[in-house]
Amino acid sequence: MTETVAIFTEKKELYAIPLIVSKHGYQTKVIHTLKELKTLAQGGKAQAVIVDLDDRLDDHLELLERITDEKDPAVSVIIIARETTLQALRRVMQLSIRFFLTRPFPERELIEALEKSFFQYHLERENQRLLGKLNRKVYQLNLLNETAKMLNSSLKLDDILLKLMQNAGELVGAEAWTLFMYDKEKNVLVFKYVVGEASEKLTGEELPWGTGIVGWAAAQRQSILVKDTGKDERFFKKIDKKTKFTTKSVVCVPIVYRDDLLGVVEVINKQDGSAFDEEDLNILEILVEDAAISIKNTYLLEETYTLTLLDHLTRLFNLRKLNELFSEYNESKQPFSLLFMDLDNFKTVNDRYGHQYGSATLIEFAELLRKIITVDDYGFRYGGDEFILFLPGKTIKDAQEYARQIHDCLRTYKFINKKDVSVALSVSVGISHYPSLSQAPGQTLFQADRAMYEVKRSGKNGTALFKVSPS
Repeated sequence: MTETVAIFTEKKELYAIPLIVSKHGYQTKVIHTLKELKTLAQGGKAQAVIVDLDDRLDDHLELLERITDEKDPAVSVIIIARETTLQALRRVMQLSIRFFLTRPFPERELIEALEKSFFQYHLERENQRLLGKLNRKVYQLNLLNETAKMLNSSLKLDDILLKLMQNAGELVGAEAWTLFMYDKEKNVLVFKYVVGEASEKLTGEELPWGTGIVGWAAAQRQSILVKDTGKDERFFKKIDKKTKFTTKSVVCVPIVYRDDLLGVVEVINKQDGSAFDEEDLNILEILVEDAAISIKNTYLLEETYTLTLLDHLTRLFNLRKLNELFSEYNESKQPFSLLFMDLDNFKTVNDRYGHQYGSATLIEFAELLRKIITVDDYGFRYGGDEFILFLPGKTIKDAQEYARQIHDCLRTYKFINKKDVSVALSVSVGISHYPSLSQAPGQTLFQADRAMYEVKRSGKNGTALFKVSPS
């Protein structure tokens, strides 16, 4: 880099000093106004300022104060004047001006002052760069620590993912970033959260397995830094075409727990226009490693909690889940239908074949119910040979259709059906509905149970709708 010297003078013509400076390989800019000085000495265009005064230093102290205010603190000032007083020199020193030359002066003194000024300038700039880098590192570590605390303080998966996304891009100064979640059943990466210009276009979209740089990171379970996507053949250009976004540099870090892929964090383009580097990669890996543990722990907690809601034999839901639904629908006031079922003459199965075959029969009936209900419905084992269907948003007519399908299925179905064992069973069904038949969600259970016993008393193998007594 060739250093530039701003030469401030009130003279209309100046020849000697620019010639001396240029002779030693430095560029010069002769200026006559403070506005010009500010442009050069604050914009990094000049690394030193020479103030050439044609008379006494004492007469220009106010000007020097203004020059000191206008320039960058890293830029040194060299004063050239005819004469001065001790008082003026003290004031110059108070302004942090280190170099003063009186006419006539040896050429070597001016050049030495310039060399020291340039050294001071570059030293100050390097200190500022290192300090900025240090401050950035402290900020990153504090943010990383805060994020880790937040991740470990939450037990809800969506909260963990949101906290991860809030800080992932901020840590490395990214322009855009994405959290992909891995869908094992479909074997695709899903755009779970997207931060940036294209968020609305991409959220919820699916990326086929192995597609692009992010797909490579997922398949290999390995982090990847790509400083220039234009030179990487793995880069998937269709996303940029769809979003009208230009991807230049990316970092992808898979979220892996004991080789179990959970998702991928991808950051795109540095805000300052530079490419991501290994330091960015390392800090993202630290963040994602903490997140992976939190996400996996949440999965395990959710699985454990789900087990507490399931009947140990049939794997249908139990009464704890039913009570949760009653509380939920009591708040939301949303309608639902409820079927209460009792297998007719089930006791004979236990008496004739034993409890092992009785349990097998209950498991088979639970499987029949799973084939009939939809993904939005809930099946329960109430206890013994009693079962419940909770049908969100379904009408009484819908519930009656469900009952009809169950009766049709059992009409020809043989339970166990192996060797010398074959069991045919029917079912008695009671139906209630909220809010058309019951005033509270929990009341439907009592009503459907009453309706079911009406079927039992009238000969079994049928369906009854609870009838509200006239007031």
